[in-house]
Amino acid sequence: MTYKIIRFHFDESHPDHRRVITTGLTLEEAQEHCNKDSTSGPGWFDGYTKEVSDGEDQGDDLLPR
Repeated sequence: MTYKIIRFHFDESHPDHRRVITTGLTLEEAQEHCNKDSTSGPGWFDGYTKEVSDGEDQGDDLLPR
């Protein structure tokens, strides 16, 4: 199972809201990324979720920092 990093903006109309930052990470790598001070700021943050492979149900498993 792999994870991807998604950038979220509190302003949902922001052009980069829900932009995928990187993919193919282990759970530990995703958690490490999201725990860095540089992965959030005024009005935005990075979160991670499982990547979906063909035939797999994604569900609603977003895990913010």
